[in-house]
Amino acid sequence: QSDREFSDVVNWVINSMKYAEAKNITKDDSMCNPYEKKPSAHDLNYMNAVYCVGNYADLWRQPQSKQPSQSYPIRREVNELNNGTELLYSPPFGDLVDDEAAPAVGLLAEVRRANHLKCGMIVSTNITGNSTNATMAEGISVIMCRTLAAAILNGNHNRVNLFLFKEPEKGYSALMNETIDILANAKAEFEFDFANNSLGEGFQFSAPYYYGDEQVHEDLSIHTLATREHDAVFSSFVSLVVLATIQAEQEGIYRVNSKSMPLISAYGSDLSWALRDAIGYSGNYDQILTGLQPSGQTTVTDRGRNQLNFGSGPLVRAVPGL
Repeated sequence: QSDREFSDVVNWVINSMKYAEAKNITKDDSMCNPYEKKPSAHDLNYMNAVYCVGNYADLWRQPQSKQPSQSYPIRREVNELNNGTELLYSPPFGDLVDDEAAPAVGLLAEVRRANHLKCGMIVSTNITGNSTNATMAEGISVIMCRTLAAAILNGNHNRVNLFLFKEPEKGYSALMNETIDILANAKAEFEFDFANNSLGEGFQFSAPYYYGDEQVHEDLSIHTLATREHDAVFSSFVSLVVLATIQAEQEGIYRVNSKSMPLISAYGSDLSWALRDAIGYSGNYDQILTGLQPSGQTTVTDRGRNQLNFGSGPLVRAVPGL
């Protein structure tokens, strides 16, 4: 938490190996070159991890030890590259109750004091706040903004000021200069992760809440909520709220029984009911999707990657941009 840039570097090294497998790029000693001078985190050649060591599949082909009797590790299906099947999964939250927690601090406290959430959203069409003419990703993004507001503001999902941006750079610029608190429908990608991007500041991407339908060898659209790099607690809270909608579906929790969601006072004694308030508004992930269907349609027939994965199908996917 104290060194987000180093954490990002580690994540991108791992991601480069997954990305390389998807693109059929593997070890190449002729491309494995040292740096002439120390680069910034943004300017590191992350593909060097692949050229010098190998891609993600190559790692599974390494023996578990140098002893001849040792076998190769077994690559379970869950560790295979996702090819368009269910990809939604929420890990266990653990115990997030802190009996000695103080009230929320940082941006969480600021939003509570202002009593509204400033949510920017990247759009490709002219939409209204109720997402009438939105794509599915945009519609879910509006719901996610309101779900986050409900989580922070004691269930008050209407306390959202929505800012629409047709150009992603303008959305990130508004996030950087604090015109907005969060940027929805932000696609996770390398360009905006590190401080050396065109805006001069790095950003954090939440857990994904919507995936595109690209093929395994194509760059995958990964829709997230983007936050500023420096408020790690707020970024963590945002991801938790996104994951809560998925976990609620996993656990069979709906709006009507949203009090079954766990308490989370670790983020602030005044936010204990955050997940209960969030699901009390949005319902679980399936309820969100169902609510965005055309009038008269009560089920989602083809969710693609946006289905629950219970730990059996492929969960590995690469973030684009390398």
